[in-house]
Amino acid sequence: INSYQAFDTNKQSKHQEKKYLKVTAVEKGTFWEIGVEDNAGGILEAHVPNLFKPFFTTKDTGVGTGLGLVAVNQEVRRWGGHVEVANQLGHGVSFKLSLPKAPRYEDNKKEIKCP
Repeated sequence: INSYQAFDTNKQSKHQEKKYLKVTAVEKGTFWEIGVEDNAGGILEAHVPNLFKPFFTTKDTGVGTGLGLVAVNQEVRRWGGHVEVANQLGHGVSFKLSLPKAPRYEDNKKEIKCP
């Protein structure tokens, strides 16, 4: 949602001819990497350290709560993963979520005997 909203609000994105929001999922060893990338103009460098702080937002009052990225980061970490941010002001930003793979169901089947 943040990327989509940035296309309308970020002055730097208005100069770009073709806007894009790309979502990818790639299997890497014991992890899944989920990427979200846009060309909506990027984030001011001064804001990047605050992205995962509760209630931090650059949006107008009443638009968002500043809890979206906080919730994503907390859940990804709770599952043993991490979130990375790559920002290029004037171009765009990308987030990479790395999540450990869950064991496959077939690998965890156990015979259960009822008394």
